[in-house]
Amino acid sequence: MKTLITSIRDIGPDLKLFALASCDRPLFPSFEPGAHIDVLTPAGVTRQYSLCGDPCDRRTQSILVKRQAASRGGSDSMHSLTSGQTLEIGQPRNAFALRNDPGKQLLFSAGVGITPIVSMAHALTASGRDFSWRHFARASDFAQLHDALSLDKFDAALTVGTDLSRDQIVRTIECALSANIACRSVYACGPAGFMTAVAEHSAQILPDATVRTEGFAPAAADPASRSFPVHLARSNKTLDVAQQETLLDALRRNGVVIASGCEQGVCGSCVIEVLEGTVLHNDEVLSNEERDVQRLMCPCVSRAQGRLTLNL
Repeated sequence: MKTLITSIRDIGPDLKLFALASCDRPLFPSFEPGAHIDVLTPAGVTRQYSLCGDPCDRRTQSILVKRQAASRGGSDSMHSLTSGQTLEIGQPRNAFALRNDPGKQLLFSAGVGITPIVSMAHALTASGRDFSWRHFARASDFAQLHDALSLDKFDAALTVGTDLSRDQIVRTIECALSANIACRSVYACGPAGFMTAVAEHSAQILPDATVRTEGFAPAAADPASRSFPVHLARSNKTLDVAQQETLLDALRRNGVVIASGCEQGVCGSCVIEVLEGTVLHNDEVLSNEERDVQRLMCPCVSRAQGRLTLNL
């Protein structure tokens, strides 16, 4: 889908907020809170960005782009854009859905992880559902971000911790969980260590709660990865995935075309169905429940313990 960049707002030295309008139609497709879009960056690589606007506003879509220090060209090229230029984007997809659970919802975000949580806050506010939100940020960034994302409408539910140490953040998480002992739904987005802290303390303090997290960096590859055989049930082919080869690459090498996006286990566009076998999950997309069932996998990063049978 072709979009027009209607505005770009600088938020500190490393963040830019992009407002997009559709070039082909007056309104964008509706999206669910927590959803993201694929963006074809000027560098020619596809990156995923969460939609951080109001899901009820279909005239504009907003994404927040952080310039990454180790960028392979994607975020750098996005930061070189100006208002009036165009971007190709994909349809909204959601691997971080807001569940329709009763009772109060707990939201946690840190840094740029605020982006999918903002859309959740919009949806919860619009539906009159009770929620509490803790966000952690650098003070130098947050004042501008608060204004740019119109966060004042969530001030009653939002508590912000700025320039806190790791221990202070953990204590704040523990206090927030302990103060909401009846909560059964927890959502977190931010750096891997932050999300791990939320998940671990939720398990201790709210053992009956469902915890959903979303990350924007691939899981570290296992240096001890082994080769494994794969049987394709529909085409009745068997192939071998080499030790230093991804399943996605092995499928392509054997003429099997799979849609893909980031190829880092983040976007979820290459998820395939597993009929038999044990998957070693390395993605940041599937929920814990989906991983336990062992019926889906991301072939771009995940591997197998022994033989796999796929619905391909």
